[in-house]
Amino acid sequence: MSQISEVTLDLEELKKLRDIAERKSVQEFLDIQIRKTADCLERLKVQESLQSSIPTQNKTPDSSSRVYTVTLRTYSWDQSDNFLKLYVTIPGLKPSDEAKVKGEFGDNSVSLTVHDVNGKNYQLTINNLAKKISPDKSYCKTKSEMVVLMLRKEHVGHSWKYVTAEEVKIHEKNKVDTSDSIKDDPSSGMMDIMKRMYDDGDDSMKRMLNKTWYETQHKKMDGFGGMPPMDDLGI
Repeated sequence: MSQISEVTLDLEELKKLRDIAERKSVQEFLDIQIRKTADCLERLKVQESLQSSIPTQNKTPDSSSRVYTVTLRTYSWDQSDNFLKLYVTIPGLKPSDEAKVKGEFGDNSVSLTVHDVNGKNYQLTINNLAKKISPDKSYCKTKSEMVVLMLRKEHVGHSWKYVTAEEVKIHEKNKVDTSDSIKDDPSSGMMDIMKRMYDDGDDSMKRMLNKTWYETQHKKMDGFGGMPPMDDLGI
C-alpha cells in the first residue's frame, strides 16, 4: 500500500474518532492530529503530482523552450484573527521571483499563477471559499519554495473551520445524517457509528473498540443486564 493510501486511512480513522469523542480535551487533541495528518497528506499529493509532471530528460532541440503548466489542487492552511493563510508549495521558487507570482482575489475566490519556475507554470484556483474575503486587502507573499496567499477575512475575528464551501456542505450533510440517527434512537445511532469504525478498522482498532465497549457496558450492567457485546451484534 502506498504512503498516500496509508495516510488517507489514518486521516479517516481520526475523523471517525473525532465524531464520537465527547470530552473537549479529547476533541481538541483529535482536531490537532487531524490537521497535522491532513497537511501531511496534502504534501504527499503535491510531491506525487510534481513527480508525475516532470518532463522526460531526452528533449528535442525544439522542445527546450517549452514551459509546462502544473495545476495545483492541494495546499496547507492556517489562520489568524485577520487572515486565512494558504501555503502553496512551488519547488525552485525564490523570494526574488516575486514578479513571476500573481494572485487574483474575489469575494469568494482566489487564483494563483506562478510563471516559468524551472520550466514550469503553476496554477491554483479556488472558486468557492467557505466565507467571504476582502479582495482589496488580500495579497500573496513569495518565499523560498512557497507562496503564501493571505486572504483577508471579511469578518475579522471569525474562525474558519473549512476553506471551501464544498467542505462545509459535506460536513453539514454528515452532521445531519448522524444527528437524525441519534435523534431517532440515541443508542442505535452510537452503535451504528461504532459498528462502522469496527468494520473499517484494523485489528488494533477492533481490540480498542471491544475493550471500550466492554468497560462502558460493564458499568451499566447493575441489575439491567447491559447491552450485548459487539460480536453479538453481527460485527
